[in-house]
Amino acid sequence: MEVTPTSLINKTANRILFNTIIVYAQKFSTAALALVTTPLLLRVLGVEDYGVYTLTIGFVGMLTFFTWSLSAATQRYIAVTLGEKNFDKLAHILSTSFLIHFVYGLLIMAIIQAINIYYVNDFLTIPLLRKDSIHYILTFVAGISFFNIIAIPFIGSLRATEDFKTIAVIGLSESTLKLVMAFLLLVLPGDKLILFSALMFLVSIISFGAYFYRVMKVKNSIYSKFKRPELQLIKEMLSFISWSLIGALAVMSRNQGVAVLLNIFFGVIANAAYGISQQINNALNILAQGVTASMSPVLMKAAGEKNYEKMFYMMRSMAKLSFFSISIFSIPALFEMPYILELWLKVVPAGSTIYGRLIIILVLVVLLSSGMQNVFVAIGKVKTYNIYVSMFLILNLPFSFILFTYGFESYTIIIVGIVLELVTLNIRLILLKKYLDYKISTYFLEIAQITMPTLLVSGILFLLMYLEISSFLQLVISFTVSILLSPILIYKLSLDSFQKQYVLNMISKFKFKK
Repeated sequence: MEVTPTSLINKTANRILFNTIIVYAQKFSTAALALVTTPLLLRVLGVEDYGVYTLTIGFVGMLTFFTWSLSAATQRYIAVTLGEKNFDKLAHILSTSFLIHFVYGLLIMAIIQAINIYYVNDFLTIPLLRKDSIHYILTFVAGISFFNIIAIPFIGSLRATEDFKTIAVIGLSESTLKLVMAFLLLVLPGDKLILFSALMFLVSIISFGAYFYRVMKVKNSIYSKFKRPELQLIKEMLSFISWSLIGALAVMSRNQGVAVLLNIFFGVIANAAYGISQQINNALNILAQGVTASMSPVLMKAAGEKNYEKMFYMMRSMAKLSFFSISIFSIPALFEMPYILELWLKVVPAGSTIYGRLIIILVLVVLLSSGMQNVFVAIGKVKTYNIYVSMFLILNLPFSFILFTYGFESYTIIIVGIVLELVTLNIRLILLKKYLDYKISTYFLEIAQITMPTLLVSGILFLLMYLEISSFLQLVISFTVSILLSPILIYKLSLDSFQKQYVLNMISKFKFKK
């Protein structure tokens, strides 16, 4: 019988709403700034150079997944410790985490430089005029990677203590700086690719300094100061992080590893189209993270309190709400993709439409299992989870390689990713049943409730495509239908009684404020 604690509806729910609003404000702003920055870079750099940029900066994108995974590990230890009310342990966790990430950052920087020196020109398909520039670019990328990695313990600390205001301010400032630097490329002389890489390196240093200052100076009442790392804690966290890295590597192979494989078979033009789809992917994930980031600490603390009923409810809610937050905007975007790309980019790289549509489908499929990984992280079963799930996700590259050798189109690689994600959804459910006796049929019922409003809206938007009206008017009608109709269908068909009551409570509060 599905029951949720009263505290989830009241105090916890209000805190989640507050955190979600803050995160969404930042995520929407970040997404908007990224959407403005992308066509500007495409215009300044050109299609070929943008393809090179997408390929090389993919190392940083790759580390975004590592960052999220490693940050989740730090967040897990801090959140569970807070749930256990073991406050003396917090400073030891932070110092231990920083030591591990500092060494890991040096290792990644060395690996990127080794690739830069010995392999990059022989392995990648780079335009002849760019073979010298790429060495300078990757040197800056190595530095960016290092500072992004050593910032991870501080980001995880802020997430665990639900200080989303700080994360929002720093994240928004970082995106604004990137946009300013893209505009600077219009007036500054020199090689635009090298110059932009150098400016991105500067941004990474500033961001690290901001995270460090907030945790160590402002939150010193929680973390006191760095304490001597504990050997046992180092071993424990290294084991946890190592298995998390395997999961991050699998996701990276499906996203950033794709860029390398596409470059080998199809060149930098395919990288440009794929780069556009990744901007769409990033924007959609930003929206989803507004939900998952605010709910994850609550889930982690519930695990620390051994309140598994609450933990499962948060897991299902994360999947449901993150899917809805994406589908309302992504479904009309899927149908109107050609016109949206034309309005957004002006110069649209070949293949961008099919890439964009498939990436939307992939993101929606991924979100069906949103929250499950957080559960395995919370209960400390990352080893088993990553062995089984990562084993399948990492097959994306070898399967696609085989298909490419037989002449399949470049976008096939995303279709392979969608199929593998559906397979791993079932693997996750089997593992939940094994370790926590979770009822699998409950989740399939949840998936039916999640997807029903989206399917109904998709059917209506499909019919609208046959209207003989201007592209702009069709775009406006499609988004209007989705934005107005989706919330009604979601409320009627997808929310349980507790979630409906929560929505009504929030509406009444806003009315009262007015």
